[in-house]
Amino acid sequence: RAGERLLQSYPADTDLALKFLETLYLTYSSLKKSAGSVLVGNLLAHVDEPLMALERSLLSITYNLSAFPFPNELLPPLPIGLINVEKIHASQMKTVATSLSVVSTWWDKVSDSGAPLPTPPTGSSDAGALQRYNTYNNRAGSTFSEGRYQHAVKAAQCLDVAFMVLLSRVAFVAKRNTGTFSVDAVAIAKGLCRCSDASRAIEDRLASMKSHPEEDITTLLSSSIVNPNSQGDQRLLSQSLQLEKEYLVEVGSCLGHCAEKLISLALQDARRMSEYENDQEWAYFVGAMTPALDHTQVESKGVGCLFDDTITEASKLNAQALRQELEKMKANFLRQ
Repeated sequence: RAGERLLQSYPADTDLALKFLETLYLTYSSLKKSAGSVLVGNLLAHVDEPLMALERSLLSITYNLSAFPFPNELLPPLPIGLINVEKIHASQMKTVATSLSVVSTWWDKVSDSGAPLPTPPTGSSDAGALQRYNTYNNRAGSTFSEGRYQHAVKAAQCLDVAFMVLLSRVAFVAKRNTGTFSVDAVAIAKGLCRCSDASRAIEDRLASMKSHPEEDITTLLSSSIVNPNSQGDQRLLSQSLQLEKEYLVEVGSCLGHCAEKLISLALQDARRMSEYENDQEWAYFVGAMTPALDHTQVESKGVGCLFDDTITEASKLNAQALRQELEKMKANFLRQ
């Protein structure tokens, strides 16, 4: 139960949460390697309440972190098709769809600390350099800081490991013969949109920082933002740019790998579910993942901030394979 409480209380102790997730991954991956034994097979087939509760907590924190890699007010809108699927599903489940209202996220528990920094690019239209440096210059109204960047990095690291656990868990779910997806389709689709949007926006921002020297950026910014005659302001801008770059590389890389794992997770689950005839589950999965793939265009563009052409190409191929699985599911439940 201590593990459940730790995950549920995130971000109360982010370092301990990361260590716990790493331990959980080692446990699941070790059991997966031993899945052929009778003992482990029985463990996988008979899931008790404590394990189910732990997995629910794991899924909950994964959904929350992936949907909100940055504060809600900084995130771009989700695809309308995905929002509609969530709304319809929520009405069928007699629950309230929270995506269209004010939502509570783990960021609400994060206190601001450290030096003010430019707002990170997340894929939204207001994440350009001018807006971000206006925010930075007006320190009292700054929406981001070094402390918040540190929380974003730690959350992305936790999320990356959580997806490693869930990827190992797919084999466990297959042993249980549940006939349902091991993850919630809307939650995974949201996470793919958020992580893909952010990683690609960060990649663009890093490319801009590389192609435009600091003096060019200073020249582009108006004197109301940075005083070109003040060496102190210019030095502060230089330090800010370097610090921002370091954080962007770290969080962008983690989110890129998260997006890549999200695609792999959805693909593995889709292939597992092809063995079952469950039109309702198929329709929900197809309805959620299709607008996510359309929105992110990962089939042609891949995932941002992977910094490895081989992994980027693999993410494209996995996304293309996922699209094929979606088309097969769609054809099956439309034919029946």
